[in-house]
Amino acid sequence: MELFALLEGLRSLPSGSHAVVRMDALTVLEVAKVRRRRTRVKTYALGREQRAWASFDREVTRLARVDLHWVRGHSGDPGNALAHELAMQARGVGEAARHQRHPGVGAVLCG
Repeated sequence: MELFALLEGLRSLPSGSHAVVRMDALTVLEVAKVRRRRTRVKTYALGREQRAWASFDREVTRLARVDLHWVRGHSGDPGNALAHELAMQARGVGEAARHQRHPGVGAVLCG
């Protein structure tokens, strides 16, 4: 899901923009950094995710600069907290359900 959010964020910018990406999805961030450097590595992505990484490659070349930074999730970072809140709203997770375990998520959701 984080990969698709990253991709949509980059797509929203005009060509030639400077993007500063701050996210808590370390795996996505590390793969993005490797792909941005154009290092030829084999990524084990299938189907929809493979197409998304190809789209990421195109977006990075369309933009003037993309800076990628990791932030620890749920650590009080205002931007990360806002992104989490918006994601929960988009998923339709109400206030009462935020602190419950959700099947398929594998983590406790907390705002």
